[in-house]
Amino acid sequence: MKDLEWERLGSEYVIQERPWFTLTASRYRLPDGQQIWPYYMVEYEDWVTILALTRTREAILVRQFRPGSGRVGVELPGGMMNGSGESPEDAARRELLEETGYGGGRFIETGSVSPNAASHTNIQHCFLALDVELQAEQKLDATEHVSVMLLPLDALIELAERGGLEGALHISALFFGLAHLGYIHEGRQ
Repeated sequence: MKDLEWERLGSEYVIQERPWFTLTASRYRLPDGQQIWPYYMVEYEDWVTILALTRTREAILVRQFRPGSGRVGVELPGGMMNGSGESPEDAARRELLEETGYGGGRFIETGSVSPNAASHTNIQHCFLALDVELQAEQKLDATEHVSVMLLPLDALIELAERGGLEGALHISALFFGLAHLGYIHEGRQ
């Protein structure tokens, strides 16, 4: 709706540490004419998150320390797309293979979400990967310390229901993947 849109009047970089973190301060004019300065936004490359399943419907998960929460958590594999024109599917295949050693199979983009539409400029692309197999050793970045675990899909759903899969982006990818598999629409009017 046009009467709700803000007009961007300008912006400047506050922090520019590409590709990891860029912070901008922007000036906006609101529909009523009032101006906001500074309005901070974070620029990231787009992200991918993968609900990867083996032929026996075991989910491939990763465990790693997250400084924001201050603890080790269970997550779906994923990461940042390269800014070099890499497609979301290529990024999903690369991230899954690098983080877990699993690959192959059929990748289906099941949805996309904004990590935080109020302050982030990027998109998270969610994938379901079916029939993946162990193909290689992990190929982690120098700052990544990740362990791989397999969990039956039903146990993953229970883990998420108990709060054991705590990242909102991972819950989004799980939701889209389960919807694609028919779990969500069951009993829906």
